[in-house]
Amino acid sequence: MTNIIASGVARKVVYGIYALLSLGTGALHVFFSAVGLPDPSWLVGATAVIAFLASAPLTLALVNVFAPENQTASAPAPAPVEATPEPAPTQPAA
Repeated sequence: MTNIIASGVARKVVYGIYALLSLGTGALHVFFSAVGLPDPSWLVGATAVIAFLASAPLTLALVNVFAPENQTASAPAPAPVEATPEPAPTQPAA
């Protein structure tokens, strides 16, 4: 599967819009419950649609997380360790 939205900025916009819609409908449900009013039918319907559409942003994220360019063929080589020189042997005092 290839990248559907190749631009990282565009993906952030898609994720942000979805997050704000989810947060907004959830907050409205909490509000109506807190004030003791029944949930309006448009809110119930909007929440159902947002839940149904959850697979689209999830799939978009998964496609880009597991994209071949994000996978490394092997682990990076460790940094070389420099050996510290041994101190020069001391000469006995004559």
